[in-house]
Amino acid sequence: MPVGYFPIESINKSDHWILSIGSTQELNSSSLTYHGLKGKQQILGYIGYPSATDAKPAREIEALIEIAIHQWRLLDARRMAEQQARLNVSRIRFSNDIQGFTHIEQIMERYAQSWCDAFKACGISLVYQDHSFRFGNCPTEHELSMLSALLNDESGQTHSDKRVRYDQGTLAIQLSEAGKHYGWLVLFRDNPLMAQTVDAKVHQWLSHWLTCETDIALTLADDIATAIITLEDTPNKPVVL
Repeated sequence: MPVGYFPIESINKSDHWILSIGSTQELNSSSLTYHGLKGKQQILGYIGYPSATDAKPAREIEALIEIAIHQWRLLDARRMAEQQARLNVSRIRFSNDIQGFTHIEQIMERYAQSWCDAFKACGISLVYQDHSFRFGNCPTEHELSMLSALLNDESGQTHSDKRVRYDQGTLAIQLSEAGKHYGWLVLFRDNPLMAQTVDAKVHQWLSHWLTCETDIALTLADDIATAIITLEDTPNKPVVL
């Protein structure tokens, strides 16, 4: 999570230790008073300041909090729009290429890098039956098999759509069509936005994935399932080499 300071020139010398805070965990363990900047679906960030002697923050601090929330929401909305545009372009390209695939490995060879870039993921994996196809910074094949077992356990479901699983920096979407389960599309992020329990006063589950990212991943998973069905139904086209 990015950390900023404002205005630096007005920080008292005795408070220069504030400049050493570089994460929400450090903010949580400091003596600063802080407030969560709430977005529509998750905490966008935090604003911290030295505790005042009064019970309530000064009016200036309250005004700063409101301004920060407003500005951050604008930035978040713009980021979501830009992200969704990139994801849509990648998804449309893949949808147009479905008929030309000869095996799953080809899907990963052509699109894994662009998907990682579009989703800002460090790695991606397609799990199909007993096979896993990995790209980028992913768990080992053994770790993926253990993850698949956890993903198939519906008690871990936290999203309104039963095909979606979140686990820290991981987004997993079930590949399914007409009630048949083919596997999983799994996206990895190795830099979580913030600790889930950083603010004990705000009991809110924090996702590392934007709503638009999950929505596009669901659509992409549908396209991948369609590609797998096409491969399975085409004679002399092995799904896996």
